[in-house]
Amino acid sequence: MLAEARRILVIRPDEIGDVVLTVPFLRELRRAAPVAKIALAVKPACRELLEYCPYVDAVYAVDFTSGSARLLRHMCDAWALRLGHESVFGFDLVLLPRRGIDHGDAGFLSHVAAGRGTVMTALGSCKASPNSMHEVMWNLRFLEHCGATLHDDGRLEIWLTAADRRFAAEVIGGVSCIAFGCGAGDAARRWPLDRFAAVAGRLACEFGVLTVQLGASGEPSFGAGLDLVGHTTLRQAAAVMERAALFVGNDSGLKHLAAAVGTPVVEISAFSRCGDPDHPNSPARFHAWGVPQRVVQPPPGASVLAITEIDVASVMAACRDVLATSESACAVPA
Repeated sequence: MLAEARRILVIRPDEIGDVVLTVPFLRELRRAAPVAKIALAVKPACRELLEYCPYVDAVYAVDFTSGSARLLRHMCDAWALRLGHESVFGFDLVLLPRRGIDHGDAGFLSHVAAGRGTVMTALGSCKASPNSMHEVMWNLRFLEHCGATLHDDGRLEIWLTAADRRFAAEVIGGVSCIAFGCGAGDAARRWPLDRFAAVAGRLACEFGVLTVQLGASGEPSFGAGLDLVGHTTLRQAAAVMERAALFVGNDSGLKHLAAAVGTPVVEISAFSRCGDPDHPNSPARFHAWGVPQRVVQPPPGASVLAITEIDVASVMAACRDVLATSESACAVPA
């Protein structure tokens, strides 16, 4: 299937973290289809993360938000993709590597873009795989189902420019830092700000580091240290985290960006210990990949999402543990 395809479209209608975790899939897809023209469709907010990705030929921003005209919009998007890749009859192969509910009608877009071609979806192709498998491995297993022979170790990547790294160097200076991300997709996954502030204050005193807050405009911040919330692009935020000894934050896209640049992670997860590993909020499926990491969770018996039951002492213990075992502890990049 992959061997014959000359025009391939990958559709990833999800959030920042999901897109970051798709990179090993894209790298292995390029290996399996070295001469194919590969296009990628993502949400507008995610496009910059893959702007310099060497594994695809083009990255397109597609609006997957709801609305009465969404199907008509997708029809236009699909035809724009087809014409842009000189594939009037459709892409040979359209891949949709996601396993959640199709809230954005990406399936409709897939079939219109494919035309006479083939559509493969992870939801229908990987039923034999356990849902609790990490997203990185789930994506790779899906690609294997499509005909690829896997060689990949699943490492994450992100492509930063010299300007991105220059921005980080200028705002951080020559000091050690720890990055914080207090935002998350919904309120139930946000740890209270006063507890973040308490952890930041203790880490600053104990390790002599600068605390740096990151996030999109409108996301919460606790007002201490260097507050960059709303003042960076995604790549600039990643460049800042590349210089950090540790990232501390909720289950969010920033967590995965930190892992992509090799920064150790302490995740504060709302999902209670001993919960169903198949749950879409389970760290078994979405923990930080490929770096030293600890996940702090509510105790067993708590409700499914009970982030307020996590105390400051538990998060501090996890931070000390990761910093003690990580080679990057309090290091400052050259």
